[in-house]
Amino acid sequence: MNNLITLCKGFSYSDEMAEFVSDWDVELLQLETGTMTSNLKMIATSNVILQEVCFEKPVHQIGAAPADAFTVAFFLQGKQDNLQWCSRTAYERDFLLFPSTQEWDSISLNGFKGHTLSFSRDSLESLYGIFTEEEINKAIHISPSIVQNRNNRFNAIQNTLIESFNNIEATYTDPNRLESYLEQGLLIDLLHSINLAPDSRECHINSLQREQIRKAALAYIHESINEKITVKSLCQNVNTSLSTLERVFNSTYGMGPKQYINNRKLHHLHRKLINAAPDQTITEIASELGYWHMGQLTRDYKKLFNCLPRESLQRSA
Repeated sequence: MNNLITLCKGFSYSDEMAEFVSDWDVELLQLETGTMTSNLKMIATSNVILQEVCFEKPVHQIGAAPADAFTVAFFLQGKQDNLQWCSRTAYERDFLLFPSTQEWDSISLNGFKGHTLSFSRDSLESLYGIFTEEEINKAIHISPSIVQNRNNRFNAIQNTLIESFNNIEATYTDPNRLESYLEQGLLIDLLHSINLAPDSRECHINSLQREQIRKAALAYIHESINEKITVKSLCQNVNTSLSTLERVFNSTYGMGPKQYINNRKLHHLHRKLINAAPDQTITEIASELGYWHMGQLTRDYKKLFNCLPRESLQRSA
């Protein structure tokens, strides 16, 4: 699974950073003379891009956020407690909502540290069943606005992201879990926290309901093991929401449904390789199970079983 990408990079001029961040159409104008070092950290998956930018001096930032995406930001600014954003004053840890189709501008002060979060349309559409298409379009085309930091849920989201950036150069103990959170859990928490999503808080799920959902999910995974299984299709067939399914799997297996499905299919492939006929190939067996990206498959397989697919196939010889 692990599609997580991390990056740390320093720049001598703000223009270098503006050119490097290609998804953003942005111009960074230094407002004080002298050399200014700027730094960029990035954590990305195929659908989510998180960035932390740091500027030593005041900077006028002008531009447009990534197209067809839901983008928000928050900032930390040391002793300076405000930011001029679209002619309004934002305070430390407020959420800034970026339009996908309009230009924005801001003036940051000395010691600025900003965090941006961009979620692709695919990421938003993976949450069908919790959010409607109308709500997803609303998130992408939202007007520039500021949501004040007003509860512990905001701080919990921000602290998790800040900690991730602080440890970006370390080896994550479970990158798959971090990726699962970035791809789904983070977006759900964020949309609810800034009141862009309906109030989908569910009634308490008792142990019997939880077990019924778990068994129905396992039955569908078992029946569809030779096909491509998505979390969206799993929710539809079990007739439950993504947030409920996430809670059931995390509380039972210590991982989300996406990672569980991936592990289950890898175990199925493992058995197929060990019991393969002499004339069968890895590509043939893998394609029958819906695998097409052999490089990613090999990495996932090696991570789970500590051996390569060809080593398992050799056991059947």
